[in-house]
Amino acid sequence: MTSVPIVRRVLGDGPFAEIGEPALAVIDDRSRMVAVGGDFGAIQWNGSGTADSRWTGHRIGVYERDALRCRHLVRSWYPVRSLAFHPVLPLLAVGTGRYDGGCSFEGELLLIHLDSGNVVSA
Repeated sequence: MTSVPIVRRVLGDGPFAEIGEPALAVIDDRSRMVAVGGDFGAIQWNGSGTADSRWTGHRIGVYERDALRCRHLVRSWYPVRSLAFHPVLPLLAVGTGRYDGGCSFEGELLLIHLDSGNVVSA
């Protein structure tokens, strides 16, 4: 007799699964979209530099407001601190950053074109 597998949990089940743990959200009534910034957390493997150089767990998801279908998914080097939709143009401004442990704040301003999904770092 073969044993039957037991499902204990489903990874990625739930709203905004693409961005990990949601940290910030903003709704735009004009475009009927929702932007959510989140974080998957750190990953570490001692045999590689994944925690420092290759892995970034910070994500920005742009979703349709009604169905919550993900339209765009963007990776960021820094945690998402602010989100703002442009009042007229199809643009989303994303402020990211963190303190370096001293007195310096590092980050970037990302502009996401909502029609194409193209990202520019300002």
